[in-house]
Amino acid sequence: MATHDGGRPGGPQVRVYHRARADIIALWPMLMEPFRRLGAIPRAYLRQMLIVAAVGLLPLVGVVLLNGSALELYWMLELYFSIVWAGFFMVAFKTEGLKPLLAVGAYFFTSLVSVPLLRIALTLGLSALRAPFVDSPILLISLPGAILGIGVPEEVTKSLALFLIWRAFGIQPLRLFIFYGLLCGLGFGATEGFGYQTGENYAQVERTGDVAAYYTLNVLRLTSLPFLHAIWTGVAALFIWFGIRFPARRAGFFVLGIGIAAILHGAYDALVGTEPVFSLVIAAVSVAILGIYLAYADEFERRLSAVVDVEPPVLEHVEAEVMP
Repeated sequence: MATHDGGRPGGPQVRVYHRARADIIALWPMLMEPFRRLGAIPRAYLRQMLIVAAVGLLPLVGVVLLNGSALELYWMLELYFSIVWAGFFMVAFKTEGLKPLLAVGAYFFTSLVSVPLLRIALTLGLSALRAPFVDSPILLISLPGAILGIGVPEEVTKSLALFLIWRAFGIQPLRLFIFYGLLCGLGFGATEGFGYQTGENYAQVERTGDVAAYYTLNVLRLTSLPFLHAIWTGVAALFIWFGIRFPARRAGFFVLGIGIAAILHGAYDALVGTEPVFSLVIAAVSVAILGIYLAYADEFERRLSAVVDVEPPVLEHVEAEVMP
């Protein structure tokens, strides 16, 4: 009788099969034990696994349930990546005292209020006013044009929710306030991304037939670009918080917050089309600025708290009176 191992019946393959079968039969009761004791699994662990499942399966669920409806799929993917970024930011930033409804409100405020306000401004003349500068091939013209025509209005409208949070709920912990700012930026970036995917990007692929470029631009609108919008609003939130915390320096901090975010935003937009490597540098610098200033935030607060909280002219007047 022909065998697999030179004449002996029951060669290696047969022996492996029987051994594996015997192992599975022996292990089966133990493998079934967890399913008989589901109630003993800690709730915290179940919650973690549900989060993992949701993050991994949400796009697939959306595709199946929405049945190929393009606009709904675009919005579902925008929300999906926003949730992923929000979860990442919650891990990266301490968010003790987080109010979930307030966080959701911060995200959707920019979608439902900030973006429409900006569109109204563009319709009323901002678009025509900034176009000759933003579209100029000369960087010395397009750079300030992008900062003033794109960066400033977008960062102002994105930051509106932060001022409302301050007025309605008072001063928040710094990292939590920055987290709300990040969500404001995510909401704006997601809404803007939806507009590009269904508008300009789609029109471009119809003109050129370049499906690869369309795909790449859409992926960026789902991932890195909402992240950058979040980072810029996070930078603004950091300085706005210091302005709230120290009223005597409020004007300076508010201008710095909007100004630095607008410069980073405008510089990125001015460079991304012609100098993509330099635009990548601006993106990296944006993240670095938020991280560096946040690392020194406690030191800034300590030093500012040690200074008499009066306006500089008043301080000079007091010094003049006490000088011999």
